[in-house]
Amino acid sequence: MTRPVSRLRALRIPLFVASVFAPATGCGNATAATPASPAIAMADAPIHVAWTLAEERLLPKQLVVTGELRAFAEIDVCSEAEGRVVKASLERGQRVAAGAVLVELDPRDANNRLAEAEAVQAQIEARLGLAVHGDFDPEATPDVRLARANMERAQREAKRYERLVADGAVAKSLQDVERTNFEVARQKHAAEVDRMREQFRSLQAQQARVALATKALDDTCVRAPWCGTVQETYVDPGQYVKKGERLARLVDVDTLRVVLSVPESEAAAVRPGQTVRLSVRSRPGEVFEGRLDHVGAGLDASSRALSVEALVPNVVQRVQPGSFATARIDSASTLPSVVIAWNAIATADGVHHVFVVDGERLEKRLVQLGREVDGFVEIVRGLAAGEKVAIQGEARLVDGAVVAAEAAGE
Repeated sequence: MTRPVSRLRALRIPLFVASVFAPATGCGNATAATPASPAIAMADAPIHVAWTLAEERLLPKQLVVTGELRAFAEIDVCSEAEGRVVKASLERGQRVAAGAVLVELDPRDANNRLAEAEAVQAQIEARLGLAVHGDFDPEATPDVRLARANMERAQREAKRYERLVADGAVAKSLQDVERTNFEVARQKHAAEVDRMREQFRSLQAQQARVALATKALDDTCVRAPWCGTVQETYVDPGQYVKKGERLARLVDVDTLRVVLSVPESEAAAVRPGQTVRLSVRSRPGEVFEGRLDHVGAGLDASSRALSVEALVPNVVQRVQPGSFATARIDSASTLPSVVIAWNAIATADGVHHVFVVDGERLEKRLVQLGREVDGFVEIVRGLAAGEKVAIQGEARLVDGAVVAAEAAGE
């Protein structure tokens, strides 16, 4: 048993000696240079960069508020006549032109009432001797002309008897009779003039009745008051409707209205005519442009907010009324903002950063972006005006890199 143990110990001795004396073989090269790290070599290698200055600019101030989109106009089309529906030319979602017939009622009763009114009017006109409507002259009516003729004849007889009495040819009592006849004829003429004037007023009243009957006949055809879309229908053919009963709901969505509440602190910055940009959830990524059409006269007492209304064109009807909208209103700003060009910004994992040229080295700086205006980006935080920012190009920019030469960027 002692032999194997001795052999193992004998094997260990050369190994130990080799391990102890192995470093001694390199003592002659102790002064040889150690190769440099590639990463360090890249960091120390000077790079050429183009840079641009961070500038201060007055950007439009943007107010963000929310509101609900509504139809420009929305009404219930009601019946102005009473009768049975014989035709309903409307469907939900149907687009109708201004003046288009939506519902037709049975016109027979209205036709009969109009015919009756026109007949009475014709009778009165015949009594008045009016062939056409024009200026009324009672002296031109047949009855008044007859009364005037009788009056003038009686007047001539009275004058004739007055001469006969003066010549002594007849008794004075006969002259008195003729004078009485003339006075009766004159009063009858005046009465006929008054009666014809009353008849003319009756004609005017009858003409109004004819106009009402004509309108009642027209009302049997219910028409669209303006161009719009049928949102809802309430009647079917054969149904009997009364005056004032709802027939259909019509909306105008070619233009949408959005009512916005502006905080009191921003109320002075809004005015009619300003541009409004809207975004809605149903159309992600799209922006709809409109303008402020109405600005409230004062603040709401409870909310301390100013109510404003914007109009948004919607001819192709890409947005539906009732959508929740986020509105951005641009106004003039009094405080400058720091801006740089887009090509000076880098993004990694959703975080934005720039490389600032600080002396002879680059400094990586995290920045918070704001708005984009005319190819420039607002820097809300992380950069000051006047600092040099390296433009992202072909050179690999790293934090702490040495800048060999600087060239001003376009």
